[in-house]
Order: sequence, then C-alpha cells, then structure tokens
Amino acid sequence: VYIVMSKDNLSCFVGATYERNRSDHQPNKEIAIQELLPKAIRLIPALKDSTLLSVVAGVRLNHKDRRPQIFSFPNNLFLITAMGSK
Repeated sequence: VYIVMSKDNLSCFVGATYERNRSDHQPNKEIAIQELLPKAIRLIPALKDSTLLSVVAGVRLNHKDRRPQIFSFPNNLFLITAMGSK
C-alpha cells in the first residue's frame, strides 16, 4: 500500500502497486474499502474518519518472460516498458 498527499493537501491517494490473482482492470469500490483502506488506516490512523472520494484502476504491462523490454530509437531515445510486478 502507498499513500500520497494531493497537491492541495486536503486529500490523499491510497493505492497498491499490484494485486495478485486479479485480471479485471475495472475500479472496484468494495475492494478499496475492504483491502486498501484498512492498510492505510494502520499507517495513518487519522484516515479512519475519512471519506472515499473515488476509485481508479490501472494495468501494468509485463512480458511473458517477466523481464523489462528496452527499445532504442534514433536521436538517442529509449523506451523501457513491460516492468509489471513479478
């Protein structure tokens, strides 16, 4: 779990970088409340009285061999991708 304050310091983002055994990339409010919020409250007890404003979900790309993929382009440009969690 990670916690990051918003720019206005009036709210924070609580998230997890990886959830095992989950292929659905749709936001799920129940999972946020059941799994993430208790962990965040253990780190910052004042969050106990907080209000959940929204939920978002994302997908991490990874390669079949679970190694990052590095591509080079002209003009000394590089793309590093597929750094999904193991």
